[in-house]
Amino acid sequence: MNLISIGITGADMGILASIAAKYGMQILGAMALIGVIVGGYYYIKHTGATEQHEKDMRQLEERNQIEKKQSDILLAEARAENAALKAKHNEIYRGILTHASETIKFTKYQSDSAASELRKLRQRTAATESNNSASSRETGVSKSGIGGTGSAICEVSPEEIEQRLEVARMAELSLIASGFIRQVAVVK
Repeated sequence: MNLISIGITGADMGILASIAAKYGMQILGAMALIGVIVGGYYYIKHTGATEQHEKDMRQLEERNQIEKKQSDILLAEARAENAALKAKHNEIYRGILTHASETIKFTKYQSDSAASELRKLRQRTAATESNNSASSRETGVSKSGIGGTGSAICEVSPEEIEQRLEVARMAELSLIASGFIRQVAVVK
């Protein structure tokens, strides 16, 4: 840029040079004073910000320690509650297994009793049939039919009785298992 195009002439330059020579030290001192003030302001601001940052970091660290203690307490409580639920679940499970075992033993006892009774009944029926056959040949009347004086004979094989008892056992075990599943669902 040309000084002439700005509108400053050579005469104006002379005036500025004389003012700068006369007041130059004062202007330079004022600028130095302004620089010191601005620099001091930024120094104080930086120092305050650094102190505030350190204070904030200490508070953050204290808060983190408090939160860690609280989380440790909550974790310990959750673990204790989990252990109690697990113990309760194991107790329920053992109770159901015990009940199922007793039910199976009782059902096996009933099955054995029913099979024994069936054998006795078949032996008595076979003996009665042989006696009835002999007497019916003599009289010509069947006592084993409906309306007769004898008992009605129903042929049921031991295998069929075993199958029926097995179905009853499986039904009982299914009920026990469904009860166990319901109890486990309630515990969770």
